[in-house]
Amino acid sequence: AGNGWNRVSWLYTYGSWPPPASSVASLDFVPMLAGCNMIQDWEAAKSAGIFKNVTAVLTFYEPDDRSANHLEPDVAAGIFLQHIQPLSNSGINLGAPSVSQTTQGLEWLQIFILRCKGCTINFIPVHWFGSDCVSMQQYLMKVHSLFNQRYPLWVTEWACVPSSPAEIRDGVCGPGSSIENFMKCTTSWMTSQPWIQRYSYYGAMRDLGRDVPLSNSLLSLNGTTNTALGILYARDVHG
Repeated sequence: AGNGWNRVSWLYTYGSWPPPASSVASLDFVPMLAGCNMIQDWEAAKSAGIFKNVTAVLTFYEPDDRSANHLEPDVAAGIFLQHIQPLSNSGINLGAPSVSQTTQGLEWLQIFILRCKGCTINFIPVHWFGSDCVSMQQYLMKVHSLFNQRYPLWVTEWACVPSSPAEIRDGVCGPGSSIENFMKCTTSWMTSQPWIQRYSYYGAMRDLGRDVPLSNSLLSLNGTTNTALGILYARDVHG
């Protein structure tokens, strides 16, 4: 992933297999069972020994969203018990489903945890997109309190996204000091919270999608070098 990644300690790929690049071989790979259409691939990776040195897994990418990965909580609980729960016997930490940043998402997660009898949940992954550092802090504290502070959080996606046309005109989340200050504020706060175990910025990829400004990118377009934000994240900020 280019130079200057000495402070990055883990990665995930939204799938069951680690990337082939030797430059990330020393990082802690965290597999993800993103949806029910990935079960066969998940079991193949387990059979191939991919999970031998794994310390944690992620599960179900935004299953509350009415899209390709949508699952009802009861169905997700059944898949979790069959394909994910057995990993707990090997000492692997199991993440709850990664719901979207909506009231609907948090309600889905509450139902899942209630219905998933016999499921081990070691941490809750969280997604957040917005432009205000304080608003992000408030949301993370809300999620943590929602479950009576029983579970640590992993912030597995977050990025600076303008919330209005006015913010776009004013350069909020734009390249340079605006987005760098956002990153410094959010990461320094998360690092200081003992209940936030890990975080991963939504920018270590070539295509960020249409809704996330390219200023969030940690990698150059060819994926071989770090952007200025990527250097800041890897060397100076990421804990």
